[in-house]
Amino acid sequence: MTAATVSPAVSPLEIASALLDHLANEMRKAAKKPDSDAVHDVRVAIRRTRECLKIFAPAFPSRAARSIDKKLSKVLEAAGELRNLDIAIELLKASGLPKSGELIRELGKDRLSRAADFSEALEELDIVQKWKSKLAGKEKENLQPADVAQETLPGLAAGFFEAGQSAADPAADSKTLHKFRIRSKKFRYALELFAPQYGPTLEKRMEVLKNIQTRLGNINDCFATQALLDEYRKGHKPLVDQAKEKLAKKALTQVRAFRAYWHKSMDQAQRDTWIEYLSHVPTP
Repeated sequence: MTAATVSPAVSPLEIASALLDHLANEMRKAAKKPDSDAVHDVRVAIRRTRECLKIFAPAFPSRAARSIDKKLSKVLEAAGELRNLDIAIELLKASGLPKSGELIRELGKDRLSRAADFSEALEELDIVQKWKSKLAGKEKENLQPADVAQETLPGLAAGFFEAGQSAADPAADSKTLHKFRIRSKKFRYALELFAPQYGPTLEKRMEVLKNIQTRLGNINDCFATQALLDEYRKGHKPLVDQAKEKLAKKALTQVRAFRAYWHKSMDQAQRDTWIEYLSHVPTP
């Protein structure tokens, strides 16, 4: 779902329906071939849909929205497990560590097993039309996306910058970085909901967010793989220890680069500019 496919005049229900249609398409593709790209696409589609349900919550029956969110949360968790295995395999292959082939094959076998369960779960969730009907029933409020944008986005921007400052602090730990990574995703997906209202200027601003998200994702890949490899320590202890040491060094380098980028690109002046920009939706 992009600004090019959605008119500024659409309702929250139309936005949610378009996102659910896109999600259904991604789930069907992933159920047939749950490779790393398909799993990634499902994860993104789920996050965008969940953010829509949250941002426009007053427009939807609360029970229906909660039910959808709960079911999507379970699929997202399963997809996350697959994603972690994919990243671990990729990082191990790139590590150049000797005798890593056996562990990579073991990770691959576990990935195949979990992929089968994931595909089955996706097929059971082929009920998007039913979800759309539930969201359409008993519409609670006639919300206008432009009004929601002006009321919601400045506060989200302020929270994003505050969390970013904390994550960029040299004393911040991995949990703080992880929380900010999640917040940055939600902020970006919230902004995407209103791309038709703000137009091309928002796309340009979001390039910085995408850069930050990529940097945070690379850092998280290192941390997540270190945690995952602990589950394979039995029988692979020397290799796991070597891999974790390399990943720790790589993560440290990436954290320093993220913090330098943040301080360069997202200072107080940028914070004020973002909040001012999001406070006024352009007139068509």
